[in-house]
Amino acid sequence: MTEREPIERMSRKERDAEASLREWAIVTRDRDDRVRAAVAAGVSKYRVNQLTGIGRSTIDRILAPDVPGTSPGEASTP
Repeated sequence: MTEREPIERMSRKERDAEASLREWAIVTRDRDDRVRAAVAAGVSKYRVNQLTGIGRSTIDRILAPDVPGTSPGEASTP
């Protein structure tokens, strides 16, 4: 199947897979804000890791202060 094939020509399996990916994107879109809010509320980074499966280094990057000229949560390198 091509990338822009009409939905009518997609199999049910393909449509279901795409719907699943869309749902995942919606749920994970605000991941960083949810992690920051949980830690601010007192949830430990360890517990965030245990509950979400997000790696500790990723959690550290999410919680790092924003540095001008970088993406949110991305630490700058010297």
